[in-house]
Parts: sequence; C-alpha cells; structure tokens
Amino acid sequence: MLQQELGTREKMLETVTRFREDQIAYSTLCLRIRDKDSNLVPLKPNDPQLIVEEKLNAQWDETGRIRAVILKARQEGVSTWVAGRFFKRLHLMAGQKGLIVTDELDRSGSLFGIYDRFYNHLPRELKPEKIAYGAQKKLGFSHDSELAVRPSTDTAAGRSHTIHLLHASELAFWAPTQIRDTWKSLMQSVPGRGSEVIVESTPNGAGGLFHDLWEKSQQPGSPWIGIFLPWWILAEYEEDPLRSEIEAIEQNADDFELRALGEGIPWEGQNYVLSLRKLAWRRRKIVENFGGDPLYLGKDATRDFMQEYPATAEEAFLMSGNCYFDEDSLHRMAQEDTRESILVGRLSESVVKNREGQETGKAILFDKSARGMVEVWERPDPEAHYVIGCDTATGKLVTGSRTSSDTAAMEHGGRDYTSATVLKLGVKGTSVPTIAAMLHGGIQHDIAARQLDLLGRWYKCGGIDPKRKRQDTSEDEALIAVESNHSSGQRVLEYLKDIIRYRRLYWQREINARTKLFERRVGWRTDERSRIILIDTLAEMIRKAEITVPDKNTVRELTTFVVHDDGKPAAEEGTHDDRVISLALAVQMISEHRHAFTRKPKAFTERATNE
Repeated sequence: MLQQELGTREKMLETVTRFREDQIAYSTLCLRIRDKDSNLVPLKPNDPQLIVEEKLNAQWDETGRIRAVILKARQEGVSTWVAGRFFKRLHLMAGQKGLIVTDELDRSGSLFGIYDRFYNHLPRELKPEKIAYGAQKKLGFSHDSELAVRPSTDTAAGRSHTIHLLHASELAFWAPTQIRDTWKSLMQSVPGRGSEVIVESTPNGAGGLFHDLWEKSQQPGSPWIGIFLPWWILAEYEEDPLRSEIEAIEQNADDFELRALGEGIPWEGQNYVLSLRKLAWRRRKIVENFGGDPLYLGKDATRDFMQEYPATAEEAFLMSGNCYFDEDSLHRMAQEDTRESILVGRLSESVVKNREGQETGKAILFDKSARGMVEVWERPDPEAHYVIGCDTATGKLVTGSRTSSDTAAMEHGGRDYTSATVLKLGVKGTSVPTIAAMLHGGIQHDIAARQLDLLGRWYKCGGIDPKRKRQDTSEDEALIAVESNHSSGQRVLEYLKDIIRYRRLYWQREINARTKLFERRVGWRTDERSRIILIDTLAEMIRKAEITVPDKNTVRELTTFVVHDDGKPAAEEGTHDDRVISLALAVQMISEHRHAFTRKPKAFTERATNE
C-alpha cells in the first residue's frame, strides 16, 4: 500500500509532507520495532506514548520548541517513542543533529540498536544514503543529518556542536560525580528555538538533577513541562485475578488498594478507580519481583515496587531509602495534606484615619503578587494562637553554582534562602498544629525583619489561651524564634529587637561557662544537641500525624532531608533544608508559647535597648 502511495514524485512529496506533520502515521507506516516477544512489528503507540506525543505537540505549537521532563514507570515505551520522534526529524529534514545520552554503556547500545533498526526497515523508496554506522554508535545521512549515542560518563558529549535534538535517558541514574558538568555542557549546545530536549527516567529517590528538573516543570511559568506516566495507564499492566488474590484484597487490602478501590488515585486533576485486574497485576508483581507476602504485602516490598512503578508523582520521589523522616507519613502528607495556597504576595502597612483625617491606627494589608515572598494557606483566625520559626539565609552555597535559567535553576544549588513558617496552634485547643503561611526567598535582612514583624502582628494570638485554658483578649503578637547562629540571623534579630521593637521574640536560656549562671540570649542558638532536639521533635510529630503540612515545597524538603554516611541528618547534596529548619523551630515554639521568659524582664530590656 505504501509503495503505491509513493509511485509518483508528487505522491512522494505529499507523503513526506504528511509524515512530517503526523508522527503517528509515520511511526505506524515506516518504523519497525521488536516487541517483548521479539517479533518485528510496526511502532503503533500505546497509551503512555500517545500522552507523550500529545503534550509534546502542544508545547511545540505554543513555544516553537520542546523542553520536557518525563517521569515514568518501567517499560512504558517512552525511550522508543522519543527515538521514533527524533528519527523522523533526522530522516525527513536536512542538517539536523541529534544526541542521545544514557546512564550506562549497555543502554547506549540498546538505544542505538533501535535507531539502526528504524533505518534498516524503512520503505525502500524513502531510505536515504547512510554515511556513518556501527561501532561509533553514530548514524548519519547524505542530507547532512546525523545522530550519536553516548554514555553520561562522556562529559565532552556535545561540546563544540549544535544539538537540535537531545534525549537524556534515565537521567536519575547518570553518574552523580559528573552529572552537573555533563548537563551544563549539553545545554550549552542546544539552540533556543526549533530544538527538542526530552528528559526521561524512572525515579531514583528525591534529590539530584532529575528531581530538580521535575520540580522546575511543576512551577508556574516554567519553560519545562512535566509529564507523569503512572504504571496503571499501560493496558498490559493487568491480570485476571485469582480467587486467592481477590480474597487477599478483600481481607487484607493495603493503603493503596483501599484508595484505588475507594476515592481513586489522583492523576491529571482527576481521581481514577482501578479495576481488580490492575490490583491483581500489582500484587503479583510485588510478590514475584519484590519479595512480598501473598497475604501481607509488607512495607519494604511495596516501597520497592513504588520505586520502579510509581502510581503518583509524589510517591515516586518519596522512596529515597535514607530519608530521616518517616516515608509513609510523608507519603500520606503529600497525598492528603498538600494543597495550593490561597494567597501569594507580601504584607504592607497603612495608616487608618477617621472622617476628620485623624490617625486612629494602622492596618496590615496583603498585596497580591505572583512573585511574592509570602504564601498563605489559612487567613488569620481571631480565636487561634500562632508561633513563627525563622531560618535566615547565610549566603552559603548549597552546591558549586546554579545552572542557567533554561536548565535546572529552580531552587537547586545556589545560595540558601530565608524561610519563616507560621504555625497555627489550633482553635480552642482542638486542632493539630497546621502551617498557615510561609515567608520564603532570597530576602534582604531588613525586609525579612519587616515581613516577620507584619506576619507576627497579622497572625496575632487571641481567644482561648491553649496553656491556661481561659479567655485571653490581649491579642498578643505571635511568638517568633529566629535562629541566631549566623550573622544573618543576628542581623534580623537586631532589626526586630532594636529598630522595629517587636514585643514577642524568643529568648533562649543558656548557662554562662564562666559564671555558671543562666543568661538569656535572644533567638534560638543551634548546636549539636539542640539541632537533634529540633529535628527529632519534628520527626516524632510527623510520624504520629500530629502536624498538618499543606505546603508541597516543605514536604519536598522533608523528603530530601536524609541521613548521610557519617550518620548526621541534613539536606541531601544540592538540596535545601530552609523550610525544614523553620518548621522545626516553629514546632519548638509550641511548648514555649506564653511562657514568662519569652518576654524580657524590664531591667534586661533597658540594658539591651539603652532606654
């Protein structure tokens, strides 16, 4: 049939034009692959491949280029589809340069074999002259288009060349010691318009370049699109359930099965109820491949399955294996607690006047801005009590340098941030502590202090005192604790204490090594002992579900807070922990709220402020 279409030059030109515009027709009629049974078959797209193609085409139509991050489950055919897409452009357009970079040498060979098979089985009338081949893993055509496949250990890959088509395969598994250099080298070679950069990988825990790119793709206005392909959208991932499997699901369903059969699994803004055939396949896979018990799947086996076959994007990055905080609790938090903020912007203050023009007070205003430093999930509740923990930016580099704005910029690397967490203690003492608002960003010290002051007065404490269990109409400001270890924290505290005169700062009691007497110092000073208290207290609350965290960015930082080889808990290399520390400080202030020594004695105030 295809040969008849190509019978005349006019017909051939029409067909080539059609193929350039229709990837599915080109793949089905021109490209051949080996299926899982080793049969040579046309490249007909499955559901995940169709989703990828639709989203890539939409971005191309909108921007004139492709920047895509694809988070996938095992063996969904993404690499093969990207290969078909790139091969079409190399085949039907002149002067195109493609580069595929893989995590290991064996995968380089496998992917090159796909391209070589595409060429070998092209219709004879459409087959161009081949000018490069074989051991070099390079394929070139007489019309000056060519393709090379390289492992990620080749840090010079793409250097001094223009790359129109870049496929980063299994990026999460690239050599960690060289990944940044390799990536920067590659992206320097990609032109702005008319190029395609497609990154795809199965997950490998939180942190790292692939995770960064995925997080960047989820930000509004990002040049990257994120495409998540859960395991359950692939038609072949299902089995007829055995009677024993149905009984096991009915009698001992795990959390995933209960959710899948009840409220459904979230994806693309909707919830999907899964069939018993899907759940039977999942159970069988966990038992056969990951050592699960047929009756009780077990957390370890289920966790291993989730690493290879994620059902949601959130769980894909929670399974890092060495997370300091309880992974199951973080998973629940990501599924049930996180939500979009209701306000983004910054706080300001204005003078309130009466009809006669006389000043009667001041009002705190919220100025909305998409690039604001304050995010709000709950407006101030007049009956609630609030505390605030603040971790100030020290100017420290988290990693060597930022990548360009067109690569992994978002928050990976670069300088650390100022972060303040506003924690709501509850209404009438009944609710678990909940994050009400966040201050976050690269903020100058005086601005950070002013925003903290406004946050503390906006989220003022009133209603029933949670400690004394009685009505309190004083409406005190929220108690603020600022980490004082570094000059940045000390500078913010100076603004709050001496210039703004904020009334409710946390003062830490310390023993003077010389006098052996207690002294009060403003702010929270973190040492080896107090750091463990901070982190352990937060970890216990998370494990016991005694705190609600609606901020997905805080949950993200909690997932990348890991136990390092030396046994110390800290942010994973290249990631941030500003939100973790500010939340932990706020948690500590729960027990300090309303304590007498949170206010400075008069004599000490006079000495401190020179009044």
